[in-house]
Amino acid sequence: MREVLKKLAAHYKVSIVSGRATDDVKSKVQIDGIFYAGSHGFEILEPDGKVEVNKEAQDIRHVIDEVHSKLNDRLKGVEGALVRNSGLGENFIFTNRQFDGANIWGNHNNTNYHSMQAQVTLRPTHGLSFQASYTWSSTWPCWTR
Repeated sequence: MREVLKKLAAHYKVSIVSGRATDDVKSKVQIDGIFYAGSHGFEILEPDGKVEVNKEAQDIRHVIDEVHSKLNDRLKGVEGALVRNSGLGENFIFTNRQFDGANIWGNHNNTNYHSMQAQVTLRPTHGLSFQASYTWSSTWPCWTR
């Protein structure tokens, strides 16, 4: 998948958008020369290394950090609760456990999952706009002997 994105980036502007912090996204994707939008778009890392942070979000970053700290303190004893600080956004995740245990059996083989999402947008022209999206995914088994 990285090779596909690198080829696309040679001809088009490619962006990766995530709710994670920008540095976290870049460390996972590991492709130079593309745009990274982290924290749900509040922080953007341009291909040349320039970082743009939404001013309003940056101004309240201390509040986000305080909320993160207080939520963590209050939810310490709650099983299944997770508070993740993703930079300029706060994610609260609560798993609704319906079972007290689970057994997992595997075949000890590997598999690779690849996916790509592409979107083309034509901005408003004479009051009309057009948007098309395409999603491709594939799972490939990697058999071991």
